[in-house]
Amino acid sequence: MVELATRQAREAGYADHVSVSRADSHSLPFETGHFDLVVAVGVIAWLHSPAQAAAEVAACRHRGAVGAHGR
Repeated sequence: MVELATRQAREAGYADHVSVSRADSHSLPFETGHFDLVVAVGVIAWLHSPAQAAAEVAACRHRGAVGAHGR
């Protein structure tokens, strides 16, 4: 999935503006306020602590940034 998304970003001309990673949602390896946008798709049902993961995602977005998730 990471390879596919990275390739699609490159082919669309967004390689310099998009970062695709795989990480533990309960302990994200990013600095507070690092991202403008965080997207998490299809993960809520698989988390042992959705509230903890949501807090991690919120922390890695900068103030006023957008967060999105899908079921």
